[in-house]
Amino acid sequence: MDRSFGWRHVLILLLILSLVLAPRPLAGSLALAAARRASAAGDHTAAAEAFADAAQRLPWEARLYGWTGQAYLLAGSPQVAVQWFARGEARQALSHADWLVYADTLVLLGDDPAAVRAWEQSTLLFGPSFQAYRGLALLSRRAGDLPGAIDHLQQALLLAPGEAEAHYQLGLLWTATAPENAPLELLLALDLDENRQAAVEWLRAEIRHAFSVDDRAFQFTVCGRALAALGEWDLAAEAFSRGIQADATYAEAWAWLGEARQQRSLDGRTQLDQALLLDAGSASVQALDGMYWLRQGDFERALAAFSLAAAFEPGNPAWQVALGDAAAAGGDLLTASIHYLHAVELGPEDAAAWRALALFSLDNNTDVENSAFAAARQLLRLAPDDWLTHDIVGRTATILRLRVEAEAQLLKAIEIAPLEPAPHLHLALSYLEFGEEALAYDKLVDTLALDP
Repeated sequence: MDRSFGWRHVLILLLILSLVLAPRPLAGSLALAAARRASAAGDHTAAAEAFADAAQRLPWEARLYGWTGQAYLLAGSPQVAVQWFARGEARQALSHADWLVYADTLVLLGDDPAAVRAWEQSTLLFGPSFQAYRGLALLSRRAGDLPGAIDHLQQALLLAPGEAEAHYQLGLLWTATAPENAPLELLLALDLDENRQAAVEWLRAEIRHAFSVDDRAFQFTVCGRALAALGEWDLAAEAFSRGIQADATYAEAWAWLGEARQQRSLDGRTQLDQALLLDAGSASVQALDGMYWLRQGDFERALAAFSLAAAFEPGNPAWQVALGDAAAAGGDLLTASIHYLHAVELGPEDAAAWRALALFSLDNNTDVENSAFAAARQLLRLAPDDWLTHDIVGRTATILRLRVEAEAQLLKAIEIAPLEPAPHLHLALSYLEFGEEALAYDKLVDTLALDP
């Protein structure tokens, strides 16, 4: 009995010694197996470290350099990933997939020239690919080379004609540069992805409106405004610039170019001054000038500009909203309230006016039981599919101590727009208001996950 127990200890000791003193191939194979297990379990950090160990022990296994790079990227260490990809490149050991991920990692690190080289190298070594052309299109657009971006996307779509996002991006590029070519690409995107319906229908309607007038400057300006509404400010700036090229006296194109430059953290004052010089009697030009001064914190100039816009177009509720925004930013809540109420009087069917009134009331805790409550009900009628409507209704219900409605409306907002952090935060605050600390904690965690 004692003798058997002793041999078992010896065997265990020999096994441990064999692992410690194992030749490199065996230790490398064990590390590779460990890396695969960790990767399958989703433990990317452990997988990356094990792949790195295996690559060092098995230097003749070319594929390990790329695998290690990809594992470090998944583990959230792109700088280390690039080092492994570079080692693999030096040994001519990267696969096609490795090159593509290498390029994506370089983009993540902000090294666009190196990413371009990686995508071009992948094409040279392994032939054209949709991923490489799509990436080159992205960086061409970022560099302001829109013809290059269009060419790369067209090449990408020859290889993968069923990619809805590529059709949509090409449609956006055409809207900025040759809007007559955009509707076909936008329709193709919509056929492939119904989730694009709202944006596609908006752009197509605006393009139709643009071509209702035989004026190239007008056409580009309308298309630029449509792109701006979708947040595509770089393309909007291109459209406005082309509008100016078509007619250098078109004031609205100058004013909108100034706005587009500000949206991209550039100075737009020169363009706005040119617009005012060309047509100071334009409500749109005055309103865009007011927005400039509002951003500068010069509320008097902002109010003066918005007042001119309202005088030129007294029936437009948007200028009353702008006056309300300027007065509120300057701390004059009473005047702001008057302007917001005037806006909904002018535009009783204008969801934007009601939304502005509701947000002013909620953000300043002003007359919530009347103004915000009335605006919330109107928004449910006018914009029932907008997440912001339900967010506003939920916030209003919270303040009015209507717990069930507050929760239902905020959950509806989250259902419509699950990636928007605001309704998650407002639901957390609502839960706190009603003493539901555990539920509030969970929603705060969700909020941080969506927007750190």
